[in-house]
Amino acid sequence: MRTALLLLFASIFLSQECLAKRKDDGMEWQLFGRYMKESSNFSTTGTGDANYSGRGAGFGSLLRVSTKERYGFAIKGGYLSRKGDNSANTSAALESISSSVYDVGLRFYALDVFFGFSAVYSPIAVSYTSGGTLTERKYNGIGAGLELGIDLFIGDTLFVSPKFEYQTISAQPGTGTTNAERLSNLGFGISLGLGF
Repeated sequence: MRTALLLLFASIFLSQECLAKRKDDGMEWQLFGRYMKESSNFSTTGTGDANYSGRGAGFGSLLRVSTKERYGFAIKGGYLSRKGDNSANTSAALESISSSVYDVGLRFYALDVFFGFSAVYSPIAVSYTSGGTLTERKYNGIGAGLELGIDLFIGDTLFVSPKFEYQTISAQPGTGTTNAERLSNLGFGISLGLGF
């Protein structure tokens, strides 16, 4: 995580030439794919916490409104499919977790550095083995997310966006369980996209 943080701040300094070329006001539509490397904590009733490491991939879109100096805001939405396992964890019987994440939110820009927050809806499936029998529990998750990153433009259209992201999700009972749980995700990711 320290390496990812250094990469993000180095990107801010290296992007000054790109920022100088893109001081145009107005509206911009962005379409992007994204990849996340994440650490997750699933707080469970009775069996304690389970810690996971995993990955996610998805896509998103946003509409950005900027001033001449690249200050502004954006409305964004996206989808992410994630999968993780806790093979290194010995405190609980839980083995794998998968979820689909749908998010809608706002970003605020200072130059091309952004900070954002979003509302999150996430169906969650937790699978574990007990006595040789595979059991799956399903939840309906509702929560919120925060992000910090930067848009690094290659020319006027293509961009790469490294960012940190944190989400906390309340997992309401679905199939196979009556307990409400909590899922927290912390990750570093890269988006690749086009701005129009």
